[in-house]
Amino acid sequence: MTSIFLHALLFRKPLGYLLAFFGMMVGGDETLFILAFLTRDGFFHFWLMAATIATGTFIGDYFWFILGKTLSPYSRLSRIIARFTGRFDRHLNERPFTTIFISKFVYCLNHAMLFRAGALGISQKQLIKSNVPAIAIWILVVGSLGYFSSASLTLLKYSLRYTEIALLVGLIIFIFAERIASYFLKKELENTM
Repeated sequence: MTSIFLHALLFRKPLGYLLAFFGMMVGGDETLFILAFLTRDGFFHFWLMAATIATGTFIGDYFWFILGKTLSPYSRLSRIIARFTGRFDRHLNERPFTTIFISKFVYCLNHAMLFRAGALGISQKQLIKSNVPAIAIWILVVGSLGYFSSASLTLLKYSLRYTEIALLVGLIIFIFAERIASYFLKKELENTM
């Protein structure tokens, strides 16, 4: 597929990888979906982007964990996150992998849950033991959706001539499916308490 503006935006590959790294530190499913989509379309090298995504995600997650560990429980952010995620505290303490894993797929819950894990005093060792496999599975699932939606939308190359249009179509479908899955996963997490 041809591109309207992506080639101009990403003409310097190191800048693209740097943006991807920081995007993964603060972003979530949509960022991963877009990066996988663009990697499949040839904008990035597969293995270098995979390493960038994994590293950015891990460092971003670790940042939220450390922030939760060091910020005062009386700070405004701590109180907001406690109000939002406090009902999952017992589940987070008893089953950290399951809770962190499910939160990766629930919109707006992952960073808050990692922050809360730090605030609850979960050890770094337990976080790494729970979060690294969750990151790997999350990248595989969401990244595959982005990667293979690019491949399937390429089949419609006569209808979708531009990468940005195909990306938008794929992203809309993904966000819609993610919201539905997020609703059911959040209900499941609440029911297991």
